[in-house]
Amino acid sequence: MENILIIEDEPETISILEEILSKKDYVVRTAINFNFALKSVNHVLPDLILMDIAMPGIDGFEACRQIKNDKKLKNIPIIFLTGKSSLSHKVKAFKAGAVDYITKPFASEEVIARIKTHLRIQQERKRYYALADATSEGIIIHKQGIIVEVNSAIETILNVKRKRIIGKNLSNIFSKKTVQIFLNNKELSFEIKEDLSNVRQVILYVQMKPINYMGKDINMIAIQDIS
Repeated sequence: MENILIIEDEPETISILEEILSKKDYVVRTAINFNFALKSVNHVLPDLILMDIAMPGIDGFEACRQIKNDKKLKNIPIIFLTGKSSLSHKVKAFKAGAVDYITKPFASEEVIARIKTHLRIQQERKRYYALADATSEGIIIHKQGIIVEVNSAIETILNVKRKRIIGKNLSNIFSKKTVQIFLNNKELSFEIKEDLSNVRQVILYVQMKPINYMGKDINMIAIQDIS
């Protein structure tokens, strides 16, 4: 059963959420502020966090930022559930690292639907990591040329560090000619020579295909060094 942590200081809201989630067989834990929440997540990692913005001490925005800056916790999806409905609050929440935003008063059906969506996306992410790291092929996931994710094998094949290329353009790694092939074709297999960071030349066997990644249509590149 999935484990959900509620960070909320209003007893009535906690009670309502506990009832809604328990009926769907989720394991529910609660914390009235961020300090208590930290103790809870360090004891057992939740699968998802529901969090208010206005809380005593550290507010939800700062709490979200701190969670996303923690290597152990950063992949936990956070949904804000709050009475603040302005666009500026929503933008600030997403910039802090939240995956979703629900305003109070809320309908139980909406809460459950959004939780299910983000838990499914999280499971897809975990399956991707497990499969991608089990292969010796380098895997790059990109959206219109922007690198979304890579597996560990890509670091060895292309002599790059994962953290330095996530969010970057494919042109940071590959030649203009190769990038154009990536952008102009959805499904293709080919061999190509590449000068990697002007350090060494390699011959790569490349396979491209569109995939559904975390609920979005996106492009995958599988790479083998056949030099």
